[in-house]
Amino acid sequence: MHGLHSIYTCTFTIPLLCTLYIYTAAQIWTLARNLHVTIGDLIPEGDIYWDTFLTLLDILDICMAHVVSNDMAAHLNLLIHDHHEAYREIYPDKPLLPKQHYMVHYPDWMKKVSTYLIYIYIIYVRYTLLHPCRPEHIDI
Repeated sequence: MHGLHSIYTCTFTIPLLCTLYIYTAAQIWTLARNLHVTIGDLIPEGDIYWDTFLTLLDILDICMAHVVSNDMAAHLNLLIHDHHEAYREIYPDKPLLPKQHYMVHYPDWMKKVSTYLIYIYIIYVRYTLLHPCRPEHIDI
């Protein structure tokens, strides 16, 4: 599914239920933030898929932080590098997606942009997660 609708929703199949579900960005965010608490103890230690997911959560924590120091931006740079290396190891035949490549630029942007602008952006992102503007609500 592509187009304007796919910006606001994520579609995937849950194999056990064999049913197609459509989730909003806020629901995916909530699932990602709580998945490690829910099933984290069931995942074997050293599982590369799980470790890559946890690295992505660490990246999101720093990107969505209210204040980012230069040390946090440097740590973010290392996390992104580790995430991309793990992704290439898991999926050797697939290239990085453009949105994954853009993550490489986040630490530099955070250093260049003032904390105030980052804070305004975060408020905007959180507002759009909680109040999605879906195409069916747009009267054209």
